[in-house]
Amino acid sequence: MKENEKRRRKPLTLQDKWRLDGEMYESDNNLTEEEIEQNIEKLIKIVNNNIKKRGRTQK
Repeated sequence: MKENEKRRRKPLTLQDKWRLDGEMYESDNNLTEEEIEQNIEKLIKIVNNNIKKRGRTQK
């Protein structure tokens, strides 16, 4: 076994994992810019609704 095979690989940071996930997503993504923007708007609406619901239940 070579010296470098014995050493453990340094674990990825969270930012590295996010970067790799983004690269994989972009390579698999067949959506147009417009479709991506629509999906983002949907996600923002969902998040805002969840925030509103949470605010009502905590009062």
